Amino acid sequence: MKSHTQLPVILFSCLLAISTVCWADINQANKAYKQQQFSQAFSSYQDLAQLGNQQAIRRLTHMHINGEGTQKDLIKAYAWSTLIKDTSGKTTLTERITKDLTTEDFSQAQLLAEQFESMYGHAAIENKYTPITLESDKTQNNNDYELNIIQRTPPQITRAQYRKKLQGWSTVSFYIHPDGSTRDIEVISSMPVGEFDQSTIDAVAKFKFDVQFKDGIEPYPIQRIQTITFEMGKTDQSEMTQLFQQHLEELKQTAHAGHPEAQYYYALAASSNSVISNYVPMTDISSNDWLFKAAQNGHLDAQYQLGINIMYGREGCGIDKQKGFNWLVQAADNGHPKSARQAYKLASKQSFENHSDTAPELWLKQAAEAGDPESLLAYANHLLFKEQSQKAINAAKDYLDNYLEQRDKSVKYHQTMAQLYTLENQPKKAKKEMKRANKLAKKLGWEI
Repeated sequence: MKSHTQLPVILFSCLLAISTVCWADINQANKAYKQQQFSQAFSSYQDLAQLGNQQAIRRLTHMHINGEGTQKDLIKAYAWSTLIKDTSGKTTLTERITKDLTTEDFSQAQLLAEQFESMYGHAAIENKYTPITLESDKTQNNNDYELNIIQRTPPQITRAQYRKKLQGWSTVSFYIHPDGSTRDIEVISSMPVGEFDQSTIDAVAKFKFDVQFKDGIEPYPIQRIQTITFEMGKTDQSEMTQLFQQHLEELKQTAHAGHPEAQYYYALAASSNSVISNYVPMTDISSNDWLFKAAQNGHLDAQYQLGINIMYGREGCGIDKQKGFNWLVQAADNGHPKSARQAYKLASKQSFENHSDTAPELWLKQAAEAGDPESLLAYANHLLFKEQSQKAINAAKDYLDNYLEQRDKSVKYHQTMAQLYTLENQPKKAKKEMKRANKLAKKLGWEI
């Protein structure tokens, strides 16, 4: 078994069948409209229009004209229509609506159009969401530290995987702490889905780095992304390359047809973190263009990844922490677990403008109640360290029980249990949990 960057056998036609978190992408909105589920479609189009999605803006205009899923409202129809891009010399929709407006209604429509332009127009979307791309296709270098890996543990595979000669990859994001340990490891993508995730997480958890921050820089956790490939036995590289390129072309065509999930996976395939990026003729800049299209089309995984890219200057993006935070909030507001945890963590440590009406801890609660294991632990931790009421303690117990149904006990779990016993005035049990946390941390090479 090899665990380095070589081409795995991946059938990308399978990607479109993968079920991901998706609140209401453009395809789902179109499907609801065709089935005359107008209220659902209207709500979805409105959410997407606020991201600058042109198809949604046009559809929303017509729904206001026709009274589909909402009351007929030519004033709102006019306002939305002004955001539709140039129609190449033909009579615009805006002009046709204007003919049916009274003088008074037209004045109101113009005022509303100005408001919509300030909130959802091209400049507003660019300022709030559009990634800034660098002149080169390289990401920004960080001059705060020097980083070298000093311990790398190869991933383990099961006997069943070996017998089947399974091949694939798993990409994880994680944080390297100042002590050189890796923490908060999460799977970004994998193929076959879920097959090698645990092996990759276990391997990366044992990585050890030498981190040297420069004078005057306060140490902080460094985010990194790692792809580990799994290849058993000999493979015909030329045949694999041909097959791989064939399926990439199919994925590209589907992305051009406007499928949000295909746009997301095509962008991901071209990422510098992907093991197959050398086989995709795209720069980081065009990769982020596809990611932006998928995000505007309502794909929550794309919104999360674009937020991370912008937040940390990945994949050719210039760093804009507020803009990255905006994308994470957008996805968190619609139930994306990783975005919920990341946005909560960022909002707790740094000062960001929150354009959402939702408090950060409620993003965590939403993700926890949806059963996401990492969110179950994170929200239990919030309840016990931040709220500390009896009601919060009781709820935290349930979340921790549910967490253990899906995950093994971790350092953070033991720390959270120690806080639980402290609040329940059981110091001996609290001390025992902290000992367990320290023992496991020492085994992993952590300093806590």
